[in-house]
Amino acid sequence: MHNKRIYKFDNLKFLLILLVVIGHFADLYVSKYNSMRFIFIVIYSFHMPLFLFITGLFQKRINSFKDISLQKILFYIFLIYFMKISMFCVGKHYQSFSSFELFSGTEGYWYLSVIIIYTLILPIISKLKFSYILIFSLIMGLVVGYDNSINDFLYLSRAIVFFPFYLLGYNYSNNKKKILEITSNKKLKVIAIIIIIAFLCYCINNLDSIYRYRALFTGRNPYSYIADLNCTYKHRLLTYFISFIICFCIICIIPNKKIKIITNLGKKTLQVYVLHQTIIMFMNGIGLFNQLEKIFSDYFIYIYLLIAVILTFFLSLRLFTKIFNYIKNTMFVN
Repeated sequence: MHNKRIYKFDNLKFLLILLVVIGHFADLYVSKYNSMRFIFIVIYSFHMPLFLFITGLFQKRINSFKDISLQKILFYIFLIYFMKISMFCVGKHYQSFSSFELFSGTEGYWYLSVIIIYTLILPIISKLKFSYILIFSLIMGLVVGYDNSINDFLYLSRAIVFFPFYLLGYNYSNNKKKILEITSNKKLKVIAIIIIIAFLCYCINNLDSIYRYRALFTGRNPYSYIADLNCTYKHRLLTYFISFIICFCIICIIPNKKIKIITNLGKKTLQVYVLHQTIIMFMNGIGLFNQLEKIFSDYFIYIYLLIAVILTFFLSLRLFTKIFNYIKNTMFVN
């Protein structure tokens, strides 16, 4: 198990990074197309919780501060500010994104930021009983919604809200075989498919009502942000339940076998994650999407989503892998 690569998780990581890209594409048109709102709310209901679960699952065990790789943290910080600067420059040029925030922000770089936070607290977490810290993290995730001062500063709101999923993954980091055993049950796969279909049907039939709670699924907003819905901890508890169930179902249905092209690309999610938003901003800035919408009209959504898929595959090319490895191995040598 330690020496043999687990195909299920590579396939899962590729699916998740593809959904990250599609989600950011969809977000540009949620105010215009119901289909984009549907795609957005379905993706955001589980994709980042599941991404953080997988991140925790493959996190090296850290029992003391000596186990923390300073080089890896510095590499992540470099990537965060590379994303910040590149997106700021592109956005500033096309007048679509003009602010630069040193220790906060709403863009995709929050993920790497919370991973750094999680890594730094693992030496403390590892000394505590898992069940206690999991319950505490869930309570914190529910309570943080009442704090209007946190928001995006140091990405603390997301770090707190999504921590239970990372913690669950980390708990099984030395026992991945257990996850495979649980999710390989054939009857469970059938149930998982039924649940996913039912969830999709519910979202389609109740899109307006469920989309109003999108702020809860992103993890960054306090309850007061959607005060008109009288949002409380009960609503976040519901989103936790939805995310956990859908995450579990997705893991169940992902095949544990090598799929040509896709499985190998599951190893290259970081480069896609770091580069895709700047490129989306550039394409939007030059008016590419507006032109495609005029040209293809009724077929625009299909072309638009196809571009998202192509971009994911493009950024997974070995060229970008070599660049990232070169930067990591030369600037951040272990």
